[in-house]
Amino acid sequence: MANLVSKLFFPLILSLYIICVLPTYLSDLCPSLVELVLSCNNLSGNVPESFGACSILELFGISNDKFSGQLPVDSLVKMSNLKNLSLLFNNFIGSLFESLSKMVSLETLDMSSNNLSRVISSRICQDSRNNLKVLYLQNNLLTGSIPESLSNCSKLESLDLSCNYLTLYGEIPQELMYLQRLENLILDFNDLNGSTLANLSNCTNLNWISLSNN
Repeated sequence: MANLVSKLFFPLILSLYIICVLPTYLSDLCPSLVELVLSCNNLSGNVPESFGACSILELFGISNDKFSGQLPVDSLVKMSNLKNLSLLFNNFIGSLFESLSKMVSLETLDMSSNNLSRVISSRICQDSRNNLKVLYLQNNLLTGSIPESLSNCSKLESLDLSCNYLTLYGEIPQELMYLQRLENLILDFNDLNGSTLANLSNCTNLNWISLSNN
C-alpha cells in the first residue's frame, strides 16, 4: 500500500467501477488531497465519517453512484476549503441541514436527483461570507416554500429547484430581486403561483427563466 500511495498524484480521479463500497484507505490520503472525484462508479453504502479529515479538499465529486442514507453532513462541514460539491444522482435522504450554511467557501453545490425531503433551510447563506454561485436541488422531494433567505446568497448565478413533485408551493419570494448576479432560474414542475416577473425586475443578468408546469 505504501508503494501505491507514493505513486498517486493529486488531484485524484479514480475509476472504481468494480468496487462496491468507498475504499476506507482513501481517507488516509486526505491530508494531501485537493480534488477527489469518484463519480460514475458502482459505489454504494454510506460515505465514511473518516473523510472529514479531507480538510484542504476543494472539489469532492461522488455523483452518478449508488450512495444512500443520510447526507454525510458531519464530514462535509469539516472540509472547510471545499468549493465544489457534487452529489447528484445518488439515493441520499434527509434535509438540507443548517450546518451546510457554515460551508462559506462553497461555490457550487449540486444535490440534484436524490431523495432529499423537507424544507430548504431558512438559514441557507446566513453567513455574509458565503460564496455560493450555483445551487442545484432539482429532482428531489423538497417541500414548503422557497425561503426568502435565498436572497442572502448574493453571489448566486444559477438556481434550479425544478421537479420537486409539486411540493414546492407558494409565491416566488420578492426578495430574490436582490440576486443581481442571477443568470439562470429554473423552477419547473412545482406548485408555485403569484406574480413572478415583477419580483425579478432587478435581476438584470437573467438570461434563462423556466417556470413551466406550475
